[in-house]
Amino acid sequence: MIVLLNASPRKHGTTGKALQDISQILTQREIKHQLIHVSDLNFKYCTGCMQCYKKGMCVFNDDIKDILLLNNCW
Repeated sequence: MIVLLNASPRKHGTTGKALQDISQILTQREIKHQLIHVSDLNFKYCTGCMQCYKKGMCVFNDDIKDILLLNNCW
């Protein structure tokens, strides 16, 4: 699966429009993908606690885990 990640705070700005165009092309070609807008997510900023290395998982229970699981990154 392809993950299109819009990190711009403006969902409908230039980046958002470009990603939407790419999303439409992928849909037409029946390529599995997901467009995610970071501004819609609930996430915490990294504090550098290193628990992800020690325990294999971030201490924060936020939406980033769901994104990482999309492509089996976590």
